[in-house]
Amino acid sequence: MTKNNFEKVSDKIASRYGAKIIEKSPGNSHLKYTKWQTQSIYKSQIKQRLDYLLEMSSDIEDFKRKATALNLSFDFSGKWATYRLLDEPQMKNTRGRNLDKKRPEKYNLESIIERLKTNELSLTIEEVVERYEEKVDVVKQDFDYQVTVEKWQIDHMTSKGFYLNVDFGIADRGQIFIGGYKVDQLENGDCMLYLKKNETFRLLSEKEASFTKYLTGHDLAKQLGLYNGTVPLKKEPVISTINELVDAINFLAEHGVTEGTQFNNMESQLMSALGDAEEKLSIIDNKIMELTKIAKLLIEKESEHSQAAINELEELGVSPSIKYQDIHQELQSEKMSRKILKNKFEQTVDEINTFNEIKATTLEENKEKSEGKRI
Repeated sequence: MTKNNFEKVSDKIASRYGAKIIEKSPGNSHLKYTKWQTQSIYKSQIKQRLDYLLEMSSDIEDFKRKATALNLSFDFSGKWATYRLLDEPQMKNTRGRNLDKKRPEKYNLESIIERLKTNELSLTIEEVVERYEEKVDVVKQDFDYQVTVEKWQIDHMTSKGFYLNVDFGIADRGQIFIGGYKVDQLENGDCMLYLKKNETFRLLSEKEASFTKYLTGHDLAKQLGLYNGTVPLKKEPVISTINELVDAINFLAEHGVTEGTQFNNMESQLMSALGDAEEKLSIIDNKIMELTKIAKLLIEKESEHSQAAINELEELGVSPSIKYQDIHQELQSEKMSRKILKNKFEQTVDEINTFNEIKATTLEENKEKSEGKRI
């Protein structure tokens, strides 16, 4: 039994009986964790601030002043620009070339100067700092699945997190520990669990302490949903991209920037994101059709013992262990994900059309006023 496995079993037993456990978790809720994560990953934070400054600065001197206001140290004296967070315990500088592998020169002095030439927005340092703080406060929940966990599924809770009951094998039960940073408690005692698809969780057996089995976030979401009859919500990343771009365009418009390179670049990125969303909807539609077909064949296999259905399932590469209930849950999850993405797509398209109508009317009115003055 490894030291890590022994510690997990020891922590479970100690927490169940109220013994003190040394805290290692960065927080006790999913929302706190995402904020902690954003502030702790230095490269991500530096890149986030630099991209923001590239949008909000008028020239290189303005860029430097605002970078200082955002606690971002910079050094352009070498071949590669280097950066360091002054409000984090970052000891070593980070080279700009390591922030974007596809465009290593993006954060070098010459590239920054060229990029800033396209900006039409002019904001004070105070306005830039305030808006950046607002962006940081908007927590970006980094998850692939959102799963409801009911009270009866929780073995016990600690200040570090939750032990969830999971059945496996033949008449065997165990617990999986979920750090508190992945969980939000609901008023009714249930919890909302946030999982990444490929992360792994160790199953702690009730019968055998040395037993080792791991579940991925995908499998755990599926299993927990099957237990309580809820459908895991699968998040499509393109939704976050669309929200960020719409927010950026609205911000520019609020400050009188509705034309020019900067605004046009944002519009192009948004149209590209909408194209990605449309493509993703098509993929989900095909997935729904495939799952519907498999579900129908499984019903025929399980209720009618149809050999034709069994043969067709084999041709589709469906595992013999797959049950109708498994496919039904995945099908419902895909349908829910499609509905949310479709609503976001249609809402954004409507907003763009409305904005363009207002913009065209304003331009026409300004043109008429201008012609009236000349007369």
